[in-house]
Amino acid sequence: GIFRSFSGTVVFDENNLVINSLPIRFVGHFSFLKDGYDIDFRTNAKETDLHNIFTALPPEIADRLARTNIKGYAEIDASLIGKYIAATHQMPTLAFNMKVREGFISNPNAPEPISNLFLNLKTKLPGLNTDSLTINMDSLFFNIGKDYVASITKVKGFKTPEIYTDTRSDIDLEKWAK
Repeated sequence: GIFRSFSGTVVFDENNLVINSLPIRFVGHFSFLKDGYDIDFRTNAKETDLHNIFTALPPEIADRLARTNIKGYAEIDASLIGKYIAATHQMPTLAFNMKVREGFISNPNAPEPISNLFLNLKTKLPGLNTDSLTINMDSLFFNIGKDYVASITKVKGFKTPEIYTDTRSDIDLEKWAK
C-alpha cells in the first residue's frame, strides 16, 4: 500500500489489499489533533464474488463454510469518519453497506440451496453511539426451491429499538431449519 505523512497527518492513498480471496481498496487519513484525532478511513470491495466475502470472515466461521458452495455478485463498503475527542466524548461515525445480487448458497446438509439471493443493506452508527444505530435493509429476497422470503426491515436504536418490518414469505419452516 501507499501512505505518506506530513504535519501530524498520515494519508493512505490507493491501498489495495487482499484478505484471503477478498480484494479490498482502502483509502483515508489519520490526523493528530491537540485534543484527539481526526479519522477518515474508507474501504470497499466492488464487483467481487460473494464467496470472496465469506473467505475474509474469521476462521471459526469460514471453516464451517468449507463444504458450502457460495456464488453471486457482491459489493461491500465501510467507513469510519469523524473526530475522536475524549474530553467531549465526540466519536467518529461507523458505516457498513452491502449489496448482493444473484446469490446462491448450497450445502450438502441442506435439503435445497438458497437461490436468487438479493440484498441491499445499509448500517450506520453515528458517533459510535448504539442508541443512534440505524439498519436499513430495504430489500432482502431469496428462494429455497419454490419457497421464498421477501423482506424490508428498518431498525433505529439498540437498547429500545424502533423496528419496522414488512416480510412476506411462503416457506417450509422444517426445510429452513435444516
